Amino acid sequence: MEIAIEQHQAQRERTFDELVPEQYRDFRDVFSQSTFDVLPQHRPYDHVIELLPDAKPYCGKVYPMTLDEQDALDAFLEENLRTGRIRPSKSPWGAPFFFVKKKDGKLRPVQDYRKLNALTKKNKYPLPLMSELLDRLKGAKYFTKLDIRWGYNNIRMAEGDEEKAAFLTNRGLYEPLVMFFGLSNSPSTFQMMMNDIFRDLVLKGKVIVYLDDILIFSNSLSEHRSIVRQVLQLLRENKLTVKPEKCEFEVQETEYLGHIIGPGIIKMDPAKVTGVTSWPTPCSKRDVQGFLGFANFYRRFIKDFSTIAAPLNRLTGLVEWSWTEAEQHSFDRIKAAITSAPVLAVPNDHDPFKVECDASKFALGAELAQHQDGQWRTIAFLSKSLSPAERNYEIYDREMLALIVALDEWRHFLKGAQSRFEIHSDHKNLEYFRKPQRLNPRQARWVLTLQDYDFALVHRPGRTMGKPDALSRRPDHDIGDDANEDITMLKPEWFRPITVDRVETKKKVKAEAVEQFVTRMKGVSQQASLALDITKAAMKRKYDRRKRAAEPYRIGDLVFLDSFHITSERPHKKLEDKRYGPFPIQAKVGPSAYRLKLPRQWRAIHPVFNEIQLTPARQPEFPNQAPLETAAPEITDQLSEPEEILDSKVLPACPPSPLRREVAV
Repeated sequence: MEIAIEQHQAQRERTFDELVPEQYRDFRDVFSQSTFDVLPQHRPYDHVIELLPDAKPYCGKVYPMTLDEQDALDAFLEENLRTGRIRPSKSPWGAPFFFVKKKDGKLRPVQDYRKLNALTKKNKYPLPLMSELLDRLKGAKYFTKLDIRWGYNNIRMAEGDEEKAAFLTNRGLYEPLVMFFGLSNSPSTFQMMMNDIFRDLVLKGKVIVYLDDILIFSNSLSEHRSIVRQVLQLLRENKLTVKPEKCEFEVQETEYLGHIIGPGIIKMDPAKVTGVTSWPTPCSKRDVQGFLGFANFYRRFIKDFSTIAAPLNRLTGLVEWSWTEAEQHSFDRIKAAITSAPVLAVPNDHDPFKVECDASKFALGAELAQHQDGQWRTIAFLSKSLSPAERNYEIYDREMLALIVALDEWRHFLKGAQSRFEIHSDHKNLEYFRKPQRLNPRQARWVLTLQDYDFALVHRPGRTMGKPDALSRRPDHDIGDDANEDITMLKPEWFRPITVDRVETKKKVKAEAVEQFVTRMKGVSQQASLALDITKAAMKRKYDRRKRAAEPYRIGDLVFLDSFHITSERPHKKLEDKRYGPFPIQAKVGPSAYRLKLPRQWRAIHPVFNEIQLTPARQPEFPNQAPLETAAPEITDQLSEPEEILDSKVLPACPPSPLRREVAV
């Protein structure tokens, strides 16, 4: 996340004139943030929260806030109270509220509506059929893509339903007057509004609308500009605004709903098969076994699979490793077959989907499938190396990351699915993720993603998860792509050919990179030492904040001694005094210890104590205060001096202990 923030901040923000073509700049209000800040009016498609018959109000917990989050919360409440999007509430409902960090470093407010969604009747208003949308694009030459600003917030909550969406903060209870993200029926409500607004242009076959994404397409540039202006005019009339930085104007190729669209071309995004097409060439018997194990799941769709795979199967036996053109040809043919029809099916809009995902220590893998003609057919693959930070996640979070990445990659298939889809994972703990619980900031971001999907989590044993497991364990994931590149770059510097006259000859050779390596290691050592010093200073500052300053004791001062480490003859520790004394200081020992003058009955106790165990003795300040008196009870730590030895005996040795002698006194 930190890297993404730095990259985003490094990008120069473009001006309005750079983002919007001249012919559309008279619609500046449609691209303006100030237009969005006006509270929308009630309309026929206000968002209704219809509860199940047995639903009862619930109230979540109040999450603590960091200083930055508290500032962001105050700003959020101030802005939305000013614009009228929220108001103080006395509702019996209360959803938890927290923040997640976006790629630009800003904090995004999140209401955790998971429990409310479980009590809400689902609105089955359909999202547009993807196959029909794409069919309309054939033959188009010019495309413009618009993105609605904060799409869901442009719809009012139905009167009386505001209190059901109330949320809790440490500043009080508030309820929204507009539809917030995370409510289960938000996509259906928003799509219904967009369909009504753009109905005429959609019926003419010049505009398609999928939630907050508007795509305008036409054959001629003049016609295209006319339609774009009509769309912008409708947005103006309905008080909707778009984000200019997320729009594309008059392009001839664009990405929409996971497809690359161009003049006369509609093709799947190449990223959907990159998990297989980028599979590295095997370098060992184990690599070949892993690839064949994955490919065997699709052998029934590949004609003459056994013949094609014969050279690779030979290498799995007890033979010497030899990778020739025959093996490479077999490897390439299998990859090409897996990533082409009939292995990869074309998705439709009515059959159920299934997602299988898995994560290893170095990578994650997933597969999207659809139940067509009585069998599950693969739609797309996904394989991704984990970043160094992601490799440090607990196994629970790595498995959850695989699920989130898969949902994000295939959201255009799954968010508008007509029926609930299944997510298969071999990590059973994921089944409890959707239940209310304490979440860290990373998991909170994931909850925000999950709230937009209607799915069921299904646990499957790891041995049945062969396809995503193989994608997450590709041989190039073991050390990462970056490490492989580093090794390749090092070879000419670290290795050099030498010629010796005899095998026994020993010859010292200095490679070019030795001095660089030594210099680099010295720098690493210095950086580590500096980091330790910084950490030590930070720990000291943290410790000092919670401790009082050391007393400047002098010889002869009276001090009390903490009783924690001294055991008296009293039956219970709680009956002992918390401190003994006062005792006079005889000398300072080292930087932070003092020698005390202890009573004779304490002669068995070492008289040197750290200053933490000492408290200065204050003289009475008022006449009715008791005078200082030395308290030194009998202790069990003292040793009595023997008066006479009565008997002795030698005990046999018990290895590893030597002979022992016991005496009776």
